[in-house]
Amino acid sequence: MNDASDIPEIHSAADLVDLVARGEVERVICIIESDPRLAKMEPFVGPGLLHVAADQGHQQEYRTLAELLLRHGHNVDARDDRQ
Repeated sequence: MNDASDIPEIHSAADLVDLVARGEVERVICIIESDPRLAKMEPFVGPGLLHVAADQGHQQEYRTLAELLLRHGHNVDARDDRQ
């Protein structure tokens, strides 16, 4: 797992979604573990972190991310406005 020096500055939920979409799941897990409040962030448009993680849920690291999000209060009723 990445250490704290590898944690980029996060300005929005879209930053986290972009990292997950690029496959940097371990980095996002490290970021959320360092600041669990980020698990509750939602992007204004597009899929949220839980949607992106669920889309890739067959891989263990994405399952770990989804579990971490839920454990830290991510909104399970969040909507993906693409639908």
